[in-house]
Amino acid sequence: MKIIVILSLLTGLFSCSGYYHIKKAEKHVQKAENKGVTPTRDTTYINTSDTTIQIDTLDNYIRVTKTIRDTVYIEGKTVYVAKSRAEVRQEQKTERTKVRQEAKTKRKISKRENKTARKQNKKRSLWWLWLLAGCGITIAMQKLIGNRTK
Repeated sequence: MKIIVILSLLTGLFSCSGYYHIKKAEKHVQKAENKGVTPTRDTTYINTSDTTIQIDTLDNYIRVTKTIRDTVYIEGKTVYVAKSRAEVRQEQKTERTKVRQEAKTKRKISKRENKTARKQNKKRSLWWLWLLAGCGITIAMQKLIGNRTK
């Protein structure tokens, strides 16, 4: 338990804050602007400072009591960033693959439907059964007629 408490205290003391990351991001943006790149910003940073001043009239001195510095974030509208050639190619490839898969499933469905339709249209005809019954009846009739004539 002591180890967990010690580790959590060390992590809390030596971890970086959100303010640190904002400052790092502002430095990187400044470096990019110095190199000639105009980055698109979708977030506006506003730094405000508020100072509490206490004036002592007896000794005629001004004492700065507390300085508060805040950063306010204002979300702006997102700017369209042009896609690279590789991204455009990948999207087109994905679209072609999607169209191919849809066509393939349509062909499979139509093939299955045609197969069932052919099966329904090509029902087994029983002509051979009628032929067999006719031959049997003919033979039976000949035997009956043959027995009467004898």
